[in-house]
Amino acid sequence: KSKSTEASFPPHHQKLFGSNSLLVISGDYHARLRRTMQSALSARAIAGYQKHIDAAVADFVAAVRNKGEAFRMVDALRELLISIVVQVLLGQSIDGSEVEAITKDVTTWSRGLLSAPTTFIPWSTAGKAMRARARIARKLQTWIASCREKSEEDTLLSKLVHAKDEETGEGLTGDAIVDNVFTLIFAG
Repeated sequence: KSKSTEASFPPHHQKLFGSNSLLVISGDYHARLRRTMQSALSARAIAGYQKHIDAAVADFVAAVRNKGEAFRMVDALRELLISIVVQVLLGQSIDGSEVEAITKDVTTWSRGLLSAPTTFIPWSTAGKAMRARARIARKLQTWIASCREKSEEDTLLSKLVHAKDEETGEGLTGDAIVDNVFTLIFAG
């Protein structure tokens, strides 16, 4: 008999992570989802993402060297984090303005995790976080659809899109991928 734990997160965290996040589900579905995602997060797969991380860091260092004025390092590092996430997910960088928009939305989303559970109030921090999550989710779904049209590549998103559970042969839904990308962003 396998040991299992019961996930217990406040309802507004469940909304912010998504109903398919490994953080908020338990039981057989959790086990199947974890098994399916494992190949994309193995030590070998992570080693394959190193080149994407190196590219994002090199772009960051070049950008910092070219800045002719003072800047807030915390903001620059936040953008670096998002650049690394995008590089690992897609294997390529995206336009700087798109990185800025995603960075802003991830920041808003993460503030919602620390806010009062008022997702039902549109102007609350949690309500703003839900809208930011929706914008990021739409972008991720677009990238997922693009990955589904191609054969598997050496990127995290491609590996998640093409992953199959070794026991059932089932893959991940777009929503499960999106929800667990949020989980991975939260994990750092």
